[in-house]
Amino acid sequence: MTINPKIFKAYDIRGKEGQDLTPEFAKRLGGVYVMWLKKKINKNNPLIIVSHDVRELSPILAKNLAEGMSLAGADVVFAGESSTSMYYFVVNITNADGGIMVTASHNPKGDNGFKICLSGAVTVGLGGGLEEIQLLMESEVEFTGEKKGKIETKFFLNDYVNFLAQIKVDYKEKIVIDCANGAAGPIMEEILSRSNLNAEKLFFEADSNFPNHDPNPLKEGALNKLVTKIKEVDAELGIAFDADGDRAFFIKKDGLLVSADDIAIILSRYFLQKQKGENIVLDLRMSRKVLEEIKKSGGSVIINKVGHTFIKSAMRKHSAVFGAELSGHYYFKDFFFADGGVFAALMVLKVLAQTNKTLEEEIQDLHTYAKSEEMNFKIENALILIEKLKEKFKDGEQKNIDGLSVDYPDWWFNLRASNTEPLVRLVVEAKNKELLDEKIGEIKAIILG
Repeated sequence: MTINPKIFKAYDIRGKEGQDLTPEFAKRLGGVYVMWLKKKINKNNPLIIVSHDVRELSPILAKNLAEGMSLAGADVVFAGESSTSMYYFVVNITNADGGIMVTASHNPKGDNGFKICLSGAVTVGLGGGLEEIQLLMESEVEFTGEKKGKIETKFFLNDYVNFLAQIKVDYKEKIVIDCANGAAGPIMEEILSRSNLNAEKLFFEADSNFPNHDPNPLKEGALNKLVTKIKEVDAELGIAFDADGDRAFFIKKDGLLVSADDIAIILSRYFLQKQKGENIVLDLRMSRKVLEEIKKSGGSVIINKVGHTFIKSAMRKHSAVFGAELSGHYYFKDFFFADGGVFAALMVLKVLAQTNKTLEEEIQDLHTYAKSEEMNFKIENALILIEKLKEKFKDGEQKNIDGLSVDYPDWWFNLRASNTEPLVRLVVEAKNKELLDEKIGEIKAIILG
């Protein structure tokens, strides 16, 4: 089968609906995935979960995916529309041998993709088997098994909401929730119907056109309508989810986005108050302030590569109670070591209710450093650039966990190649704004040549 090799990314498969990703592609992917899985786990009749997001072709791709799996001899539970986090939940509670979710995450309309996992919702990415699946896709190998497996349709929304209801939330203030016309809408609708949360709803209806704003809340302008509504109804805070519901973002009463660094501190403090000495996993872009606060609270920090595949692996390896990424992914031991957007949102509301503080009050003393946003640059050869930076900043403490990190007593930076786009990404942090601007200027001069 002729396929576009560029659709195989570090963590998943992503391409254009109807071009790279067709029903025929999905059917073959389902079949060869089962072939690969049978060999990996030495089981002839694996149980597989299939679910999908709200995109236009996702249900069709998912049904073809399930058909290919069945032809290859797997029993399939077709779980219908869900968030990515709900998909992780279903794989775990059914004790499935693996799963594939049809989703392009927060990519724009017209894109789609597949998130592949093993038992326990352990991600299958490049280096973990996705490259082997790619080779099978490109080959002429026949995937049809001796005995066709059955396909059973079963929905898990009620089970998922019952699970989330275990997070007892007693938050009284008014909030605004923006579901981005994505997969979190039906979940939050059911949660609100069962709770006493005082919430204004924005864009809960699933719509593959994403008519109200970009499916990625971090895109410029995507949070504008949420900010307007927060001020209009005098809400205490706002919560935004991305299109597939595995990330959560928090906006203060004044309309400003709270950084993932700050949310990581709030949640880390909560878990470490319950049990000191716990491990917490952070991606290497997180602020020094997060590390300092975790250590001050009695926790141990595990610094890791960027990306949900790597963070989840580290969470399991170190039995970490909590993990966080700068991108707004939050991981929980109590959520199968996976990232849960709604889980994170409810946890933040729970903490605020318990501390009886506003979001502003929780973070007001945390901004002791000046930090950049993650900056993106199109570069032909990231390896050559990294070597230049290694030489320029050779007097700093250098680490190569993910790209290049260089630490000095009063500032640090990380530059890494994107796992999903032809870009390098830069984050810089310093003791003050003047030093930050100076160091960004130095590094940009080298990047831009």
